[in-house]
Amino acid sequence: RRMEGAAVREMLFAGGELDRVNIYRKDESYYNMQMEHENALLLPFSTPALALLTVALKNSKLKEEKSTENEGEKPPSPLEMYSKVELQFLPLKPFLQFLKSSPPILLGLLPKSNFPLFISEINCEPSKFIKQIYANKILTHMPFEFVRIQPIISLLSNFNAAILSHSKFILDSSASHTFCGYCATPTKPTSFGIKRICSSPSCSKPAYPRIDPVAIMLISFPGSSSCPPSILLSRGKRHPPGMWSCLAGFIEPGETVEEAVVREVYEESGVKVQP
Repeated sequence: RRMEGAAVREMLFAGGELDRVNIYRKDESYYNMQMEHENALLLPFSTPALALLTVALKNSKLKEEKSTENEGEKPPSPLEMYSKVELQFLPLKPFLQFLKSSPPILLGLLPKSNFPLFISEINCEPSKFIKQIYANKILTHMPFEFVRIQPIISLLSNFNAAILSHSKFILDSSASHTFCGYCATPTKPTSFGIKRICSSPSCSKPAYPRIDPVAIMLISFPGSSSCPPSILLSRGKRHPPGMWSCLAGFIEPGETVEEAVVREVYEESGVKVQP
């Protein structure tokens, strides 16, 4: 859950409502039809951690002022610079030659419009790709840039967060399975890019996106006569200023979720809790 003033929003990474078209992923003609769709869209990444976003600046001079300060001064965090960020979809066809994934990965169909959404890393410097956007006279109405995902996740809507996390997961998985784990032969994309398969006919082992079970927990203290009610939060070294989170950790083999909660809370904070 995420706090927004006095409001609490459930399930940040849910609510994407994307049609993942899994029933069609063995039909290459369906993929080709979506590639030719007149409204096919692209969500580009410069790396799996940097996505193209439109941004609304809190202070247009903040970034420039910070960059001119003494060397060693920390740059402003995204939470300091931006008041709003949104995913930016581009028309697919003008940018096909600038994509690392060839063909691009079909993530699914967007809700309501049913427009196909493709994702890919770009095969050039971000500045060159952005020049191409301007050359096509796209996104002339507001600022945009490639932004690191993790620090700005709290500024995203549920829809944007779900699409972005899904995209990053698929791109990370694709990048980490370029070679077969059984025979070391290069892999090739299949199922419209969401998984990979060994290109050796004698092996042909598939590589599915790996999902690791994780427990996240909010530890609370009900309060007493000498101590008010409180909750236990933590900060990572890489967290931007002002960012705190619940404790979380991986569930190990042979462990229940409840057992993982007890272990992780103690390992990360030294606090002992009961399941």
